[in-house]
Amino acid sequence: MRIDSDVLATLLHMQELDVQVIRTNKQLEDMPERKVILDAMARRRAVEQKSEQVEALAEKAEAKLARITEEDDGLAEKAHRVQAEIDEVKGDFRSVEARTKELSGIQKRREALEEDMRAADAELGKINAVRNQVKAILAKIDESEQAAKSVFVDKGGKLKQHIAGLQKQRADLAADVPADVLKLYERTSGATGGVPLALLSEDRCGACRTPIDHGRIVDMRTQGNVGTCPNCGRMLVLKAD
Repeated sequence: MRIDSDVLATLLHMQELDVQVIRTNKQLEDMPERKVILDAMARRRAVEQKSEQVEALAEKAEAKLARITEEDDGLAEKAHRVQAEIDEVKGDFRSVEARTKELSGIQKRREALEEDMRAADAELGKINAVRNQVKAILAKIDESEQAAKSVFVDKGGKLKQHIAGLQKQRADLAADVPADVLKLYERTSGATGGVPLALLSEDRCGACRTPIDHGRIVDMRTQGNVGTCPNCGRMLVLKAD
């Protein structure tokens, strides 16, 4: 096919810009801060799952401690009431004896509850220690992520601005390319990783370096200044005219 020399020059310039965009996007994707941010997000999800488990255990332990405390408070009130009754019936031996036994039973139950309370309190203490560890880990993750984000926003923002500038230049150039030629360029670009043009050099494709039969080159030249590489399918620039 034959492409006007000015249009061909524009296509070559567009390709230079496209390659710069590809390289700059690669720089953006390969920024170490990006990996730090992604790693921090993954770690946070894992730690938050652990935190949910810890909170469930804490809720259970707190409920258990609350039940023990509630029962003990009830028994304390009951013991106070029974003692008052004993004081009121001092002359009634049987009543005093019955209430004294009841008071003794209450005391034994309170002693058992005291042991349960100490155990529950110790369990909750261990859980709270893990809670604090989880909070500290999350704080460190947040700190490293924020530091990485700060750098990423600065450096990444500049790279994105550069990409936007390149794309603006490319759009301006593309506006001057005939629709059929631009369609061919874009289609070939999509099939060749963003590098649709190659220069013929020493009877080889300048991109894939595949040797091309001299007779085939002669045949392509008779049809215009741009052929197709038989190996990689790129638009092969035969001469600049």
